[in-house]
Amino acid sequence: MSHKSKKKRPSSLFDLDNIKVSMQAKVSRTDRVRELLRGLREVDVNALISNEYDLDEHDIITILTSKISVQMLNYLHKALQHVPTNITRVVDKTPMRSAIIFKVFTSLQSTATGTFIHPTVEELETYGKILETRCPLFMSVDTDLSNQDSLLDKYLTPPVSVCIRCDKHLSMRNNPSRAVLFTLNGPVPCSKFTLECRNCSIHFGVCNYTDRSGTCFYPLNFDLDLIEVSNVTYFHCDLYQWMPSLSNHCWVSFSEFAEAYNEINEKQIQTYANSLKDSPILEGDADDSDKGILPGEMSAKAIAKCFWQCETELELLSHGLRETWVFMAAKSGQFTGTTDDVMEYIDKKRSEELYLHNCSAHCREKGCGQLYVADGNWKLRYAHCMWKVPIELVGFGKINYPSYR
Repeated sequence: MSHKSKKKRPSSLFDLDNIKVSMQAKVSRTDRVRELLRGLREVDVNALISNEYDLDEHDIITILTSKISVQMLNYLHKALQHVPTNITRVVDKTPMRSAIIFKVFTSLQSTATGTFIHPTVEELETYGKILETRCPLFMSVDTDLSNQDSLLDKYLTPPVSVCIRCDKHLSMRNNPSRAVLFTLNGPVPCSKFTLECRNCSIHFGVCNYTDRSGTCFYPLNFDLDLIEVSNVTYFHCDLYQWMPSLSNHCWVSFSEFAEAYNEINEKQIQTYANSLKDSPILEGDADDSDKGILPGEMSAKAIAKCFWQCETELELLSHGLRETWVFMAAKSGQFTGTTDDVMEYIDKKRSEELYLHNCSAHCREKGCGQLYVADGNWKLRYAHCMWKVPIELVGFGKINYPSYR
């Protein structure tokens, strides 16, 4: 009995005509998509600013992505968030903020691999306006450039864009200056901007403002996270809070704190110093006590000034005078003067107060309530009635008082 072998039916997948049809369909679909993308790239972006299209944020992001790519749009987003909006000066018909954004964008773009378009300052400015005016959700995502391999300048500006008295827009008189910001992650190079209200003659700095009467702190609702030590030196509050805590619990001095900071951040300090090779040296802080301090290193003088500045502010806050006190070179009223005048005022108020404690009869026999000691750190550790050296004062009898012999 013979068995006839069945003839295999050729698969349609390998049929030449079907393959041709499939390839033509693929080419047609691809051409259609490319045509749509070409149409997106040809959309006039200026029309997006003027709201000539009834498009939502998702549509606008799609159009911008087709023009400059997802990665470049992300870099622009980071640059826009990195540069404050109250930099308003125009130089050679180009807004200074736009020029800085272009610089940051170019720096970020240089780290990318692949082939990308290189927009001009004007094109980038237009894209930025669209994002900031039409894409609030996209711009609400916070970004942080502090961990970039290439150290970028941080831009320090006042926390205001309009005058706190007349509500008029502020202007820039001076060019930005160099500064250093000490953070938990090491020193950061900064460009500092100051603004002014020409109508009220008020100069607005990063942490305070100055009018004809003197310098004042900004109101608490501005929620600043920086401490101004000098015109060129700033500390982040997250870093500073370690100083009083370590001092209270470990007796760490200003010098020891600075040495530890410089040791931990040795690599970051070197990166900072390299970034300043073509920049002017910071001036305004240096004296003989800073000899041997390299750029980016913290000095004992800097953290000491930061301590007094911050603690003075906290003392004024505790007495309800933070926004009342006017700092000036020569005292001209009750709540005016220098930092020393603040401490003198605080000491005078404290001399009329007692530390809260249970005053026993034995405590009163030792002079409590009639003898006040306000000199030296020893008072923070020992009450005067704990000392064993007997001393007799006229009118008080024998009391226990520290001996310096």
